[in-house]
Amino acid sequence: VYLDTVIIPGDKFIDVAREYLEKNVIVKNGSKVIEFLRVPHSIAAAKRDLSIKVNPTKIGRLKGKFPLYVGIYNGDKLYQSVPVQANVRTFESIVVASRMLPRGTVITADDLKIINDETTKYNDDLVTDKADLVGKETTIPVTADNPVRLDNVASLTVIKRGDTVDIEVIRGGVSILCKGVANRDGRIGDIITVTRVNTQIPLQALVVNSTKVTIK
Repeated sequence: VYLDTVIIPGDKFIDVAREYLEKNVIVKNGSKVIEFLRVPHSIAAAKRDLSIKVNPTKIGRLKGKFPLYVGIYNGDKLYQSVPVQANVRTFESIVVASRMLPRGTVITADDLKIINDETTKYNDDLVTDKADLVGKETTIPVTADNPVRLDNVASLTVIKRGDTVDIEVIRGGVSILCKGVANRDGRIGDIITVTRVNTQIPLQALVVNSTKVTIK
């Protein structure tokens, strides 16, 4: 059966790739530069139910140099994937440490500064507002002038290992209070192991505040 064909110019694949990257590369507070290293060859394809779009099964990291695969479809059937060699660079205002922040540092505004930098090499976990970090505690050391990411910090440790805590056991609407000792550090919302003073039985409890844990 003879099928009408159409020649798809290489520039068309570039246009589809550019539109996709403009929409999907998110820059919170800055700019991006999208370049293409070369123009793909023109390709002949069947005209019937023809569409050209980025192949969703072959999408990886959208920063730096990478191939973005643009698919030629006839209806729902993929006819051919065309690699488009892209180079995406991002530039943003990001929050970095103004000094060395050891693990366990409670962050203040003076510990942070905002710089304009190329962020191409970083993942999409950078912080652009100091307020998102102030009052948090570092979980790993962060060296000066390096980005402080959200996964580098956590809420403050409110219970330290060895602290005496009130254990509230709630069963069927009945609440019982007893004393215990924390077996490890904990933040509000953490599940930690505590030991009842009288029985020395280890229990899993939810940290409520700096002096109280609950068991339900």
